[in-house]
Amino acid sequence: MLIFVPEMVRPCTDIDDVLRETNQRLRKLEKSDSEKNEEIGRLNRINGQKDVEIHNLKQEFALAKSELSDAKDRIHELEKELDKNDDEGDDTSGALGKPEKNSSNSSIPPSQESIVARELRRTKLLRKPSGKPSGGQPGHEGHTLKTVAEPDRIIRHEPAYCKCCGRPLEGIPYRKIRKKQTINIKLVVETTEEQYCEKVCECGSVNNCGTPNCRIKFGDNLRALVTYLNVVQCVPFKRISKFISDLSGQKISEGTVQNIL
Repeated sequence: MLIFVPEMVRPCTDIDDVLRETNQRLRKLEKSDSEKNEEIGRLNRINGQKDVEIHNLKQEFALAKSELSDAKDRIHELEKELDKNDDEGDDTSGALGKPEKNSSNSSIPPSQESIVARELRRTKLLRKPSGKPSGGQPGHEGHTLKTVAEPDRIIRHEPAYCKCCGRPLEGIPYRKIRKKQTINIKLVVETTEEQYCEKVCECGSVNNCGTPNCRIKFGDNLRALVTYLNVVQCVPFKRISKFISDLSGQKISEGTVQNIL
């Protein structure tokens, strides 16, 4: 009896191992199934959002199609009206000596103007041609850039070697044959730090300079530039903010521009 005990215990152990492995596989399958269900739910939600967007786009397309159809009908009616006026020889603009009403001299919207008025407004100038050639007229005093006697910087271009024999020309006297001046603007962004100190007197009194409340501010030159751009050049706040931010590297809001002004 003692000889067969190990052989009887081992089959039981194999069954337990198989059951344990089966349970582990079942847990993995259940976990994988749960993850797949979550992924399916997420995809279903995305699909629902896409369906809503498609429905909205269809509505917008239908509305645009309806507006286009109305615009075509209106154009057709205006063309019929224009053809009728041409056949009858009716001149609305000359009736009673008054100009034809349009969007510029009445409350009529541009969409309800006649085709002639719209074409005249879009493609033709109301000013009559003078017949003179374009550009400066005879007798007009011309203007050109003028050189200055004392430039801020001089750059001298001298030949470094002979074009014939190749010898270096260093140390040989030169003769100036021509000059050219370039007018340019030098933009320099300067940051100034003001340090405020205090000193203690022999009597024990602490003395310091009046310190400002702000930590950083824009200087007088930059504030003057902001004022010039808006007041003189009529540049809007948004474009001034973008320009100053690109120039100085510091962001400036439209409210700050308004406070400066």
